[in-house]
This record gives sequence, structure tokens and C-alpha cells, in this order.
Amino acid sequence: MQQPTVEKEYTIADLTRQIGNYLRYVRKKFWVLILAGIIGISLGLVYYFLIQKPKFTGAASFVLQEKSSSSLGSFAGLASQLGLDISGAGSGNSLFAGENILEILTSQHIIYKALLTNVNGDTGNGPKLIDRFLEVNKMKERWADKKALAGINYFNVSSADSLTPLQDSVMQIVYKGVTKSLSVEKSGKKTTIVLVGFTSTDTMFARRMPQLVISEAAIFYINVKTTLIRKNVEKLERRADSLLLVLNGRSYNAADLRILDANPAMRTIRVPEEIAVRDRAVAGTLYGEVVKNLEIARMTLVQETPLIQILDVPGKSLTNFKRGKLVCMAAGIFVFGMLGAMFLFFRWLKVRARQ
Repeated sequence: MQQPTVEKEYTIADLTRQIGNYLRYVRKKFWVLILAGIIGISLGLVYYFLIQKPKFTGAASFVLQEKSSSSLGSFAGLASQLGLDISGAGSGNSLFAGENILEILTSQHIIYKALLTNVNGDTGNGPKLIDRFLEVNKMKERWADKKALAGINYFNVSSADSLTPLQDSVMQIVYKGVTKSLSVEKSGKKTTIVLVGFTSTDTMFARRMPQLVISEAAIFYINVKTTLIRKNVEKLERRADSLLLVLNGRSYNAADLRILDANPAMRTIRVPEEIAVRDRAVAGTLYGEVVKNLEIARMTLVQETPLIQILDVPGKSLTNFKRGKLVCMAAGIFVFGMLGAMFLFFRWLKVRARQ
């Protein structure tokens, strides 16, 4: 009959004795920990001087001031008489509300426009920020074996609509890399101040990217907010110009038909003149009403245009977030010290099993 196995029980005294044995073994092999520490210090210095790249962060902030659309109701009736619609002019009020602003600032539309901005700030053809990104991150060097990718550039690209399929594919890769280094957050839950930061190994890129993102987002928001009113203003301007031409024509016609020495006996001889004067008066009244509504529409456009004020911009001297020498050395000592301790622990278990 097989005897049942009896599990060995360990007491606290046994555990304390084993720990003491392990520490005595470590004391004998302390040179292993010293060697591990020297290796850790050496690799920490190698990382600090040769591997680690300096990282610079540029930060910008802006405040969004919405303008009230409560006065639009008083203009809507007047505008509707001329076939204009300003009832939806305030529909973009919630566009930058809540978390929407954070999504807009990191959207492809905004980032693409920022990346396709000329490096030197000029317009037209020339190296773009995305070309600088590819150069700084040495992406073309990694694509050296692919001729099409190694020679890609965006010098002649003015907008995302003119991208070739290959350029668009690279742009999507760059977009993912940019969004990882781009930080967008509000300074508080109840404030309208938004902070935009960008971290890069290139100071110029870190300085310009937050400002460009804010500028492109501001242009996009203002266009969405005021497109309808602007179209109404343009329509009224065209109508006012055409009525002015009609009014001038009626004025010349009335002057041509005026008879200074008309025969009183011929009563109908002044009828064409009276008709011309009446037409001029009607044209003048219509022109006056259109001009009045044009000024109202212009006032509405000014009132509904939001104010996006940039508060802070990155300075010429950016903070370098490179880890310090002591931090790298301490990290190396800690990591390799732990590895050395684990090595000695398993060696001690092996020696103990042989005994």
C-alpha cells in the first residue's frame, strides 16, 4: 500500500534562515553586483551621449470668444423680404463646444493644411513642413531601397486635393506620427482657453506646428461660422451694384426726356418725362432699401465673426526635455543591479539544490 506524501511545512524561522543564507551568498559574490552596476553606468552614459536625442516642446494657447446671436432675430425679418436667410447663421455655435475643439485641432483637415505650409512661410512652391518632418525623422533614409519613396517631396503641392496616391499614403503615415507628438487640452473644464503643444527633436518644427494648427483651426471655424452671412452680403452687394446701374440709367433717361420749353397746349408731351422720373424714383427707393439691408448684413457679419485670440506662442528658446546624465546612470544601475540580483538568486537556488 502506497504511503501518502507529507508536505513539508516552513516556518518563519526557516524563511528567515534561508534569507540569511542567500544574503551571505550575495556577500561572497558581491563583485557580480559591482560589475552589473559598472555595466549599468556605462550603458546609461552611452544612452545619454549617443542614443538619446534632445526633445523640444513648443506650446501655444488661445481663447475663443463667442459673440451672441440673440440680435439676429431682429434682422431676420428684414432679410427675408429680400429672399435672404440668416436664421442659420448661429448654427456653428456648438462647433467648438465641449470636446469638439480637441477633435478639430487634431483632425486630418487641420494637420494636412499645417504640414503643407511652406517652411519659410512664403506662398507657392517650395519645401513644406512635411518635407522637413521626413528629413528630421530620417524617413527617406529608411526608404532608400524604394526609389519612389526615397525621392518623394511636396514642393509643388499646394493643397490636399492635389496629392498623388503615393503622396497621400506618406501623408497619412506622417499624420499618425504628428498626432502622437501633438497635445491638445483645455486649461480647465469651465474655461475656453485651449493649450496646444508639440514635441520634436527639431526646434523649428516644435515652434511652428502649434501656431499653424491654431491658425488653420481658426480659419476653418470662422469660415463655418460666417459662410451663410457672407454669402448674403455678397448677394446684396451684387444686387446693389445692379440697381445702381439701373438708377444711373433712369437718371440719364429722365434728363434726356426733360423738355424745357414745352407747348402748354400739348399736354401729353410731358408724359415720357414723368414716366422716366417715376422710374428713377422707384429705382432710387429700391436701391436705398437694398443698401440699408446690405449694411445690416455687414453689421451681422461683424457681430457673428468669432474672436480667436492667441495668448501665448512658443519662444525662440524652447525647453529641452533630454533626460539628465545622473538620471540615465541611476536607471542603468537600477536595471542592471536588479538583473545581477536575479542572477545571483537563481545561482543560489542551483547551489542549494545540489547540497
